[in-house]
Amino acid sequence: FAVYSIGRIPLAVQLGYWLSDRVRVRLVHFDRDRGSWAWPAIKRFGGRLKRVKVRRTGLGEGAGVAALRVSLSAWVSEDDAAAAADYELDVHIMADKPSVRWLRWEAQLTELSNAYEAGLRAIREYGGCHTIHVFYAGPGAGAVCLGRAYHASMNPGMVVHEYSAGARRRYQGVMVVNGGRQETGVRR
Repeated sequence: FAVYSIGRIPLAVQLGYWLSDRVRVRLVHFDRDRGSWAWPAIKRFGGRLKRVKVRRTGLGEGAGVAALRVSLSAWVSEDDAAAAADYELDVHIMADKPSVRWLRWEAQLTELSNAYEAGLRAIREYGGCHTIHVFYAGPGAGAVCLGRAYHASMNPGMVVHEYSAGARRRYQGVMVVNGGRQETGVRR
């Protein structure tokens, strides 16, 4: 499959989940500067990839809920995530300098998939989590990668939140992937 993701982020995550990492998929991203869907050669940009980091912070005990914040195009603040869900574990995957121009090369998607796997592994290793809340600010192709990295048989249920700048709470849980338990920790 070739995926040109221009839809809403929760739907891109869901698409990635259904495609899984067992199907051959070519993800394509629109380059705003060049006005093209074609990936440039890495040599054109000096061959330097823009890296991502994974940070895990335990905040408490007993809730069984984790937040997975992804800051690639913009910063996902702890305050915005905490306003939307009660969670005890915060896993943050972030670019050094979040920007809508962060994703430039196809090879970055491989690195991003590895970061998602590391973040999900950190949640499993923490133990006791039954729900993951996803707060995502990034490109559609990266959201598809997240869905592909998520395996239902290995991970807790996932609630994907959608961002709205004008809303009282900027993130709203709009999609549940893989069920999870009823106590999702979503703020009503």
